[in-house]
Amino acid sequence: MALFGSGRDANFVRLINKELINRVVDIEIEYYQLATPLTPENLYGESTEKIFYQPVRIPCLIDRAEVTATSDEGGINFTRTSIFAFLLDTLKEKSIVATAGDYIKWDSSYYEIDNIQLNQYWGGKNPDTYPGNVFNETNEFGYNISLIAETHKTRIDRLNIEQTRIGINNNYYMPKNL
Repeated sequence: MALFGSGRDANFVRLINKELINRVVDIEIEYYQLATPLTPENLYGESTEKIFYQPVRIPCLIDRAEVTATSDEGGINFTRTSIFAFLLDTLKEKSIVATAGDYIKWDSSYYEIDNIQLNQYWGGKNPDTYPGNVFNETNEFGYNISLIAETHKTRIDRLNIEQTRIGINNNYYMPKNL
């Protein structure tokens, strides 16, 4: 048995991580969870508009990649991938089940979640599958630390969150007979 792998040690790591992310790093994002039951579907189970629950502010760590440009016959497109890391305990406290297709707002940009990873374990032990916990029916060993969301930046006009085009542009000439 490892020297520092018990539930008591995992609780210590949990407290240190929570204080580090909430008080030292202090970066919050707005998490938009897709309201699947409220989103209308067509005959094929697809939806042309997305409906979200109210956003929730969550502290996290962010690893932002550089902007990349691709060109095709439609012009130049700029993309950016980012990784958002959340403490799993914080998501459980706020009753959030993160899934691919949800959105994150940070730095006036929206990021769509492409992939989710749940494989950062304290001491390398998954508390749900570790043999010592399964046979004794306890969660004494191991701790699932974080959820990592791999995302890409998306255009705001694809979402139904903010109005992007409203009003009349008075800079252009409008004929009076129209």
